[in-house]
Amino acid sequence: MPEKEIFYNEIFVKYYSIVLSEVHKYVDSEDDAEDIVQNVFIKYYEKMDEVLIAKSWLYGAARFEVKNYYRKKDRNKTMDINIVCESAECLYQDSMLDARLVLGDVIDSMEKDDQKMFDMIAVRRLTFKEMANTFGYSARQVRYRYSAVEKEILDILRKHGIYKLDDIL
Repeated sequence: MPEKEIFYNEIFVKYYSIVLSEVHKYVDSEDDAEDIVQNVFIKYYEKMDEVLIAKSWLYGAARFEVKNYYRKKDRNKTMDINIVCESAECLYQDSMLDARLVLGDVIDSMEKDDQKMFDMIAVRRLTFKEMANTFGYSARQVRYRYSAVEKEILDILRKHGIYKLDDIL
């Protein structure tokens, strides 16, 4: 089985029932709630290479699909839709906090020089040339070492559904 499908299956198993439960709070029909969540996961599969944090994306997409559901049904459930929006935004903020906590744990587990390099390049946006002076390496050596550090961090973060550092820094 391709790696993408394996990862998708892990995300599906982990989040399907949670997202369904959330959607079911705002949609009376169990069949309609399942259809909405099915649409969310189909769209997730199509866009999963672009998704930074699966949990946040799924809740945001579910919110969007619930809004569309009420628009199509022409129901006056504006209050319920607003509650879904607020709930999804809170979940998004929680997910971003979770992502940063995971990143913090990963960084804490690194060697001190690697922590410093990551902070100076990824967070403070210093160039490899500027970092070369700090570490006493060539810019090429700094680039290579930073690439190894970044790969190590991303390998760990991918297990949590995080694919891009720039989006959580």
